[in-house]
Amino acid sequence: MSAPGTEPTVVEVTTTRVDGVIALHDLADRLRRMAGRVRHESTDARLNESLARVGELAGQLADELLRLPADRSPETAP
Repeated sequence: MSAPGTEPTVVEVTTTRVDGVIALHDLADRLRRMAGRVRHESTDARLNESLARVGELAGQLADELLRLPADRSPETAP
């Protein structure tokens, strides 16, 4: 989020689909681990329940990303 009166910087990134899937997998895996770590340290039951769900969904996303065929492009995806 940018400060009032400033515009966010836009960075153009050129990457392959495989690089993108790997980056998303790494992000999902980090999110899963972070949710688990915070949940372990927290004493708030509602927060822990939410973090458990976030961790579960991030793990599922990471697993699904690994299952994507590397050669499938958006044009050929169903």
